[in-house]
Amino acid sequence: MPSLSDSTPSLPPLDLEYYSEATRRALYDRIVQANFTPPTREEIQEAIDEGSYLELRTPEEAGLLLFYFYGRWLAVSHASDVPEGASEARQWEVLSVEPDPSRPFGIEFSEV
Repeated sequence: MPSLSDSTPSLPPLDLEYYSEATRRALYDRIVQANFTPPTREEIQEAIDEGSYLELRTPEEAGLLLFYFYGRWLAVSHASDVPEGASEARQWEVLSVEPDPSRPFGIEFSEV
């Protein structure tokens, strides 16, 4: 995941308590900005130096989908490092998305 600089714009908070198409679209756009923005050369070098994972797929290549389910927003995508023959459950990454105004894009992720 690309690192975020202090130049990341401050975004208005999202009300994630209820479903609306406008909220889904705004949330999708923030997830794309936070996780699928092409990395800079410096971010690539930093990931290499640290031996950390860097997302290079587009949201479409990752199969990114958002669901509003029982009052929760879930971001679902194909896992990037799935061994061949892995179960269906291991082929997907499911993250709960919560508001967090202290983060650059106003959201945080938790594994489900």
